[in-house]
Amino acid sequence: MWSMKQSVVKGMALTAGLGILLFFQACLPGDDDFYDANKYFEADVETIKTYLETNGIDAEVDSATGAYFLTHSTGQGYKTLNGVEVDIQYRGFTLDGVEFVNNFSGFPVTIKLGDENTYPAALKDAVLIAVFLMHEGDSSTIYSPSFYGFQDETYGSVPPNTPIAYTIKFVDIKKLDEDYVKIDQYITSKGFSAVIDPEFGTRTVVHVPGNTIEIDNNDYVTLNYTGKLLDDQQFDTSYGRNPLGFTVGRGELIPGFELGVRELNNLDSATIFVPSIYGYGAKANGTIPANSALVFAIKIVSVQKYL
Repeated sequence: MWSMKQSVVKGMALTAGLGILLFFQACLPGDDDFYDANKYFEADVETIKTYLETNGIDAEVDSATGAYFLTHSTGQGYKTLNGVEVDIQYRGFTLDGVEFVNNFSGFPVTIKLGDENTYPAALKDAVLIAVFLMHEGDSSTIYSPSFYGFQDETYGSVPPNTPIAYTIKFVDIKKLDEDYVKIDQYITSKGFSAVIDPEFGTRTVVHVPGNTIEIDNNDYVTLNYTGKLLDDQQFDTSYGRNPLGFTVGRGELIPGFELGVRELNNLDSATIFVPSIYGYGAKANGTIPANSALVFAIKIVSVQKYL
């Protein structure tokens, strides 16, 4: 198969990954350069719970991270994945009311999720957790233990080991709408009728349905595929060699391919469509130009369910 593995975007379940990171760092041997997460984590969570109860705030806990999350208003857009550029507006404050950043009076900021080099200094992992829990257009507040904030560092008026909160407006997923316009035009030109996933916007066309065995994360799937661009130029196929086998949700393939496969059942013959941001993005890959939406004709050969 063409080098899908070279463009792995790991983080389809990033919030769970952060929880694992917390445990991993807590288990490292004594090294003064590592932040002792567990030393403050439980106390931070209790502080946040007390704050929410005192102020009558009905926030929900994200079980993977221990952060609390409150949605103020919902948009009409999709959720997104790690490695994607998004526009956000934000306000950061401590639980005693000290505001340390606020850009709501200015323009949105573009960040690449998971790439701290693109974040303003005032944004920490709590923002990343929040955006993954949100849909495009949502406004929410996340109340975060210090582990997902500034940890043991001082930031402006924020003391070390301080729980923080961010109110965030998830303004836009860069290039996604543009890609889906092109994909929808292609679907219409072919006379297809696509099913749209309400979470990520995945377009899927099932030509010949298989059986009722659904595909989920951690299932091992074997399939044949042919990959094309929107101009119908073929760039790869598994036919003539062994079918492709992979475990869903492990980040082994480009994320848009896995999103599409998760919408199928065993033995389905289907076409899935991958926006460029969930494919190879702004980098060319072999004969695939930069910023290319991708089309995959797929035949599911088998599904081995995760037990």
